[in-house]
Amino acid sequence: MKLGASRLLRTYLSAVTSVINQTRTKEITHVYVYQIETDYATFNKLKNAGYQLENVSYNDKINLTIIAKQPLDNVLKTYRVKNFIMEETNRAL
Repeated sequence: MKLGASRLLRTYLSAVTSVINQTRTKEITHVYVYQIETDYATFNKLKNAGYQLENVSYNDKINLTIIAKQPLDNVLKTYRVKNFIMEETNRAL
C-alpha cells in the first residue's frame, strides 16, 4: 500500500498525537534528600510521620534516604538522629 504525501503526514501526526496524549507529566520540585542511619524506633517514627522513604536497608541500624519538600534538620535533631547527610536537588515527584 502506497501512501501519498498528505496521507503519510496525517499518519505521522496521528501517531505523534497518540504518544503525546499517553504521556504522563511529572512536576519537577526542589527537594531535600537526606541520607541517614538510625535505630528501629526512630525509623518507625519517621515512617509513621509520612515522609517519603527510599533505599531502606535493615541491619543492626537502618540506613535510608528521606525525600522532603522542606528541610528536616530540626526534625532529625528532635528524633536524635546524629548521622545524616543532606543534599538539595530538583526531582520529579
